[in-house]
Amino acid sequence: ATNAMSPFRATLLARLLYSGASPIAALRVAALGDSVVRGDTSHLPREDQESARFGRGNYPQELETLLDCEAANFGASGATAIDDNRQYIKRKQYQEAIEWRPDVVVLLLGVNDAKVATEGTKQFRTRQFLKGYAQILRAFVDDFPDLRAVYVVEPYPIIKTCCDIRLDLVNEDVLPTVAEAVAEVPDDFPVPVRLVDLAPIWQEKTGCGDAVDDKCWSYYDGDGLHTSAKGAELLATTVAEALEATLGYAPSYAPSSRKPAPQPSYASSRKPSLQPTPRREPTKIPTRPEPIPR
Repeated sequence: ATNAMSPFRATLLARLLYSGASPIAALRVAALGDSVVRGDTSHLPREDQESARFGRGNYPQELETLLDCEAANFGASGATAIDDNRQYIKRKQYQEAIEWRPDVVVLLLGVNDAKVATEGTKQFRTRQFLKGYAQILRAFVDDFPDLRAVYVVEPYPIIKTCCDIRLDLVNEDVLPTVAEAVAEVPDDFPVPVRLVDLAPIWQEKTGCGDAVDDKCWSYYDGDGLHTSAKGAELLATTVAEALEATLGYAPSYAPSSRKPAPQPSYASSRKPSLQPTPRREPTKIPTRPEPIPR
């Protein structure tokens, strides 16, 4: 793929830079991932919306408002990173994203890889997960001709086993392995791939790291896995701050002579390496299912 910006988009970006406006306003930001991204389905045609999901919020819509840019929701329920028939890049939402031609991709994916009902094993398939994630990142470069940067969001901890998605596998295996997948991106990868380290911020803001109480539950849908509208707002705010800090007035595709914007604490400051990174100690997160409060 040739990552050459169209003359129109280049001219628009130049005008925004000259006027002092943030170049994010000129960008198309695609939110890719699973049902956490899909959210309340309010972005879909009315006949495809699901009233049972309306309480989940829609973080890509919130992101569009926060960044004052064009953002779109390409979440696919049940999507995985592992290469099987559910892998995200095999879903129709991904084909729709290709047609939309984003400049920036934000990927939130991984919880469905903790399902055990159809996997034939009770252990997390770390090697297959890392391989599948690498395939997805490479597909982005091949399929998005205007791509300038990829942001991988480390999923937030879940507080209840739901839908055959085991709480312990998500919180103890998926979260650190997503960070590992970003760390393994090679130095010569064609576009920047940055980690949005959501889990620590999520734990701090929600209080779930201390107790799964009413405050914690207010950020989740009743299944303990998907966000509530409040949780979607927190997710969007964290992603928006990461994009503003690293794109902002010094976009990732600016001339290399410019100094890169400082990395925020929630974005990856690790230099990508071909070598596997040590597994970090998991964030303090619940490891046992909690009942839905009455």
